[in-house]
Amino acid sequence: MAYLNRADVQAAIHVVAADIAPLGAAAAAVKWASCSDAVGGGFSASDVNAPMMPVYRYLLDQSTLPKLNILVYSGDDDSVCSTPGTQEWLWGPTLALEVTQEWAPWTMSTFPHLPAQTCGYHVLFDGDATGANGLHFATVHGAGHMVPATRPSQALELFRKFLASEW
Repeated sequence: MAYLNRADVQAAIHVVAADIAPLGAAAAAVKWASCSDAVGGGFSASDVNAPMMPVYRYLLDQSTLPKLNILVYSGDDDSVCSTPGTQEWLWGPTLALEVTQEWAPWTMSTFPHLPAQTCGYHVLFDGDATGANGLHFATVHGAGHMVPATRPSQALELFRKFLASEW
């Protein structure tokens, strides 16, 4: 948190205290925190509890646009948004997704002289003929709710693989 609270870092990422101060309040220095109710508190209960499956179905069904490549990931040690809960809505009847790449481990090599380590599992739903551009679901072994915070190297490799279309 100390890094994100530095004035030079906030200037570099264009954090302006006046932009986030409540209406009528004087702008104070921005104090970064890992968890805050300031954003979540602005949403209504109906917004927070709204199911997202119809949104994913809508995005996957867009035939007038190039097929989207979507990544959903979950830490397998996450008790807040658990992997079984994510699997339930992905494999459930609401989305009715078709598996185009079967559930398989994904790996990364930390050191060139050591074997690759299993970092989690990956499956692709509704992919196109190339085996890409669908809804990817990946788990990250040993990660909690905030994957990049609890498994930063694996999170970076997860995003790299996804963005490089290596799945």
